[in-house]
Amino acid sequence: MISPTFCAAPWTVHCVNASGTAGMCCLNHRVTVPVDQHKQLLSSQSLHDIKLGMLAGEHIDGCEKCYSNELQGIYSLRKMYNDLTGQVLDQSRLAEPGYENRVWYDLSLSNLCNQKCRICGQYNSTAWHKDAMAMADLPWAHQNTYHLDSVLIENHSAIDDILASMQASKDEFKIELKGGEPLYLDTSLRLLEEMIKLGLNDRTRELRIMTNGTQYDNRVMQLLELFPSINMSFSIDAIGKLHEYTRGTSITWDQCRRSWQQLIKLPNISKFRVSNTIYAYTVLRVPELIDWVHSEFGKQTSMSHSMLHKPRYLRANLVPHHLRQRTVDRLINYPALAASLIIDPKSDDAEVAERRSQFKLYTQRLDQLRGESLLDLVPELAEMMA
Repeated sequence: MISPTFCAAPWTVHCVNASGTAGMCCLNHRVTVPVDQHKQLLSSQSLHDIKLGMLAGEHIDGCEKCYSNELQGIYSLRKMYNDLTGQVLDQSRLAEPGYENRVWYDLSLSNLCNQKCRICGQYNSTAWHKDAMAMADLPWAHQNTYHLDSVLIENHSAIDDILASMQASKDEFKIELKGGEPLYLDTSLRLLEEMIKLGLNDRTRELRIMTNGTQYDNRVMQLLELFPSINMSFSIDAIGKLHEYTRGTSITWDQCRRSWQQLIKLPNISKFRVSNTIYAYTVLRVPELIDWVHSEFGKQTSMSHSMLHKPRYLRANLVPHHLRQRTVDRLINYPALAASLIIDPKSDDAEVAERRSQFKLYTQRLDQLRGESLLDLVPELAEMMA
């Protein structure tokens, strides 16, 4: 290990965010610029200072989610970047200004999305706009913490820089398409078309798709078949009616299942997983989700579990300890996951009480707007709503 806080991302990752910004990774929002200033960021003194801080083992502002996940025994994005991209770096040159080798393209080219997940907001989903406006009087609510100049953000202007960076890369690279919903974005279509014209699809070691899997453009699907290897990840946090509730979707659970089954028929899928974000609404139903995934897609299907870091008022550890313990008792075959679910809030009683109060108000307001009821689906949370 180069240092306890070293992350390969500032040297190897080309990141574009759905909010119209670019940064060193998708989690650190303290180091972002408008997407048309991406080149300047990558060569800036501020990013070089961050690199030197990482080499010295310093705590980097904005990297708290990775640090938090690692303390809970969860495989962090930092560790993933180190494992999957760190080997292309010449360690003797890491402190050299301007040294880089971009081999990972983390691309959220638009916030266009057909779902309005309760842990999301209009910065990642155009479908959120109406509800965000109706809850604008709650300044602490997470969907109000990002200012967007337009409801729809499309980063067509980022594509030329992405293509140039890929052409300059010294190695094969990996691409991660996210969103919004990447499978029906015009920007995804344009990027894939341009890559194929330039032969860059043949240099793509792996194309990762992070998708809700419920709506897709058939033209994009045809282009995907021209890439050597697809790593498909379905974002699913719950099953049945709770899935519909958390996703804010008009697409029924059964319709989702049919769509997912069609997607996994792509002939060049080399890896497939289900990505699960765990938060207050879903933490008590994690065992059911795991059982369903293995029944629906096969026992060999891998799952990645991530604890929600923000918004703090939706964190899983705000759910009373005795309720989470029941879930932990059912996860005896998943000790690392079980251990992460039982960690209590590291804050004083007043702060926990405030967050639980925000949880209640946020949930009540959104339930009212959407004509839904959390307690119809997770009645154990009644004490949090009292």
